[in-house]
Amino acid sequence: MKILFLCFTFLLLKGIAQVKAEEHPFFPMDNAQWRELVVFDYELPDDAPRPSPVEILYTLQGDTLTENIRRGKLYFSLLSEQNFRLIGFIHTDNGKVYFRAAVEESELADSYILLCEEVRDSKDILLYDFTLEVNDVYRSCANEYILSNIVKNAERKQYQLTSSLYPWYSKFWIEGMGSTRNLFDPITLEIADMYYKQLISFSQDGEVVELGDKVEDNVDTMQLNIEQAQNTFTKLYPNPMVETSSYVKASLPMEQIYVYDLQGSLVLSINAQGLLQYQLDGAGLAGGVYFIKIILQNKLFEIKKLIIN
Repeated sequence: MKILFLCFTFLLLKGIAQVKAEEHPFFPMDNAQWRELVVFDYELPDDAPRPSPVEILYTLQGDTLTENIRRGKLYFSLLSEQNFRLIGFIHTDNGKVYFRAAVEESELADSYILLCEEVRDSKDILLYDFTLEVNDVYRSCANEYILSNIVKNAERKQYQLTSSLYPWYSKFWIEGMGSTRNLFDPITLEIADMYYKQLISFSQDGEVVELGDKVEDNVDTMQLNIEQAQNTFTKLYPNPMVETSSYVKASLPMEQIYVYDLQGSLVLSINAQGLLQYQLDGAGLAGGVYFIKIILQNKLFEIKKLIIN
């Protein structure tokens, strides 16, 4: 009888452990940390110094029970200060991830989170929806995105969402981690002309399990400096364009180059044929701002802003 009881207890505990492990497969609820680089990208007067990038940390540590819902506690700190303060709570529900602020909106702004108008009155804000299927529409902050692709990468799925209005712009969600560009991208204003946040690393239970897509795998992410974090695969020069010509240069073979205007219309499509450098002819382009989408042969891509005077 004692043996049966021990077997039953073992199976029960094993079942509980499995439930706990599978309870939140889409997003962590404890012992997680996101390290991001805040890059300032707004227009400056001539010769004005641009603010240096800032490294920040978001940490999920511990939980609380409110309204019969378990919520992970989310803390914020500048990397240079290591002075964490509680800014909100995270909880999951059937593949959806929700955020609830614990501070006033002005304090959220100090934590590099700016809520758009449509979510400001919401108590629990939808942060991610991992139940979406390819071609499903996702709407947030007056922007519309199409889930264009789901890629199974090792144990994690990667979701690519492409803007309906600006086809050159995509955001990426990684299952069990969140956005590679900005942890709070779905609930914040699109403010690329002010600053953007680039993932440096994501850690779970004290171990780095995901690197930003512009960081080399052999780099010790916990020792990254700003120069390493800003490594890029491609360059566009001169910019602004000089004498109707600029060069696109890549550290990996290029597959395709697309040029879009500010309205999101495709104005040039170029087969790069595996070249590492391509001379972009802008003779037929009117003066203004364009976005260059450079797709590498390993399917990574980068977006560059080109100015034609």
